[in-house]
Amino acid sequence: MSGKISVIVPVYNCEGYLQKCVDSILAQGCTNFELILIDDGSPDGSPALCDNYAAQDKRIIVIHKKNAGVAAARNDGLDKASGDYITFIDSDDWISPDMFQAMIDVLEKDASDIAAISSAVIATENNEPAPKFTLDTPMDLNGKYPVREIELQFLEKEPLTATVVWGKLYRKNIFDKLRFSSGRSYEDTLIMPHVYENAKTVSVIKGDYYFYLQRASSTMHKKYSYKDADDFFDSRVAKILFYYKRGFTDASYDFERHQLEMNLLRQMLSFSSLPEEEREHYTKEYQRRRDWFNAQNWDIHNFKTKLELIKEEL
Repeated sequence: MSGKISVIVPVYNCEGYLQKCVDSILAQGCTNFELILIDDGSPDGSPALCDNYAAQDKRIIVIHKKNAGVAAARNDGLDKASGDYITFIDSDDWISPDMFQAMIDVLEKDASDIAAISSAVIATENNEPAPKFTLDTPMDLNGKYPVREIELQFLEKEPLTATVVWGKLYRKNIFDKLRFSSGRSYEDTLIMPHVYENAKTVSVIKGDYYFYLQRASSTMHKKYSYKDADDFFDSRVAKILFYYKRGFTDASYDFERHQLEMNLLRQMLSFSSLPEEEREHYTKEYQRRRDWFNAQNWDIHNFKTKLELIKEEL
């Protein structure tokens, strides 16, 4: 019999989406799982929905807590998890009925540490086309790989499913001493380098298994925030430092350099809309990050960017 899967689902303000998500999990052909729903202080009807589901299915565990963000909610789920494997699903997404079985089959067949889907299906509200910048770039991989192959994709191309924690099945030991950074945006970018560091091999499978909903209130679409912009920049710097120190000096850093440049440009162009006091604060923060960026030796050639790290601290 296959090992048990712990399914971790943070829940916040998703009353209109939660039923579809949970029903898709309960419809899995692989039934040996526990579903941990973490109500992150949601002010809508989501907490009651969670409790109703738990009353109907003994595999469902509900945690009610004060709002602290998705990273803290996932950490609570990890602390509660008792399965042999871990998977994460966002509460407004849903999965195909054969996803768990497909993942656990390949994980056990290949004796890999992580099973990952190569791409997600991008879904939108009202069946509207997804904005161009949210479209999934797939991992052009299929089969078992040394983790470095996945890390290079994560660093050089950043396919969606190489970057996020969902869409994967992990052996539980991957997270034995690893937790998300609470109170920070872009928590997936911060944790995934450490996730991969704890693995040796990853099995990538193709198929329409995970349906990723892009909605107007999601992190990708919410109103521009200077704190989020700073967190974005800092998460990228943490990623760059991590891999540079790991010896990825022969890798291309073009994707990361471009992301940092676009972040700095957008901040600079937005300062005029800020009140004077906030403008002074965020201008200083902007300049500090700009100084870090300018201090590095970004050797641009052959459409790739090599990096010689000159300054580590932001």
